[in-house]
Amino acid sequence: MNLLQQAWEQNNVGRVQTLLEETAACPERGFEWYYWQRQTHLELRTLRGHLAGIRCVAFSPDGQRIVTGSDDQTAKVWEAVSGKELLILTGHRMGISSVAFSPDGQRIATGNANNKTAGVWDAVTGKKQRDQGDAGSGHKGLTINGTCNAALFALAVNSYSATATAVRLVAR
Repeated sequence: MNLLQQAWEQNNVGRVQTLLEETAACPERGFEWYYWQRQTHLELRTLRGHLAGIRCVAFSPDGQRIVTGSDDQTAKVWEAVSGKELLILTGHRMGISSVAFSPDGQRIATGNANNKTAGVWDAVTGKKQRDQGDAGSGHKGLTINGTCNAALFALAVNSYSATATAVRLVAR
């Protein structure tokens, strides 16, 4: 248990988990083992439903919903408290690498860094409102940032190419 404490103090959670796995079948383990087991499993909610890895996540401005973007070419909207899947946003031709809620929480932007495309969706119905073809001309990557300006829902094309550009998606 001393090794566990040392690993924890060094912020080495991976080592803590390894030590716990190595001692899981040990009949002499005491309350300390269970204490460290709980410390490394503090998940509040696990969202299951994507068919490939999740690349991005964002909370709605009111904290009631979560949007996730995945390599399965979908974004999903979840109820934050229960983890219930509310919407599936489909239409990307490649995995989704960026997601954001609009500042008012009424829209969701999704984007793909590889083909530099973006979409805007109604956050309640899931209906696609706008398809932004090549949103990042001349750029090597794309990141959605919907919190930068309350009056403008914009996407920022990020700095793989050491530049950033704001592209207006939806005006208020």
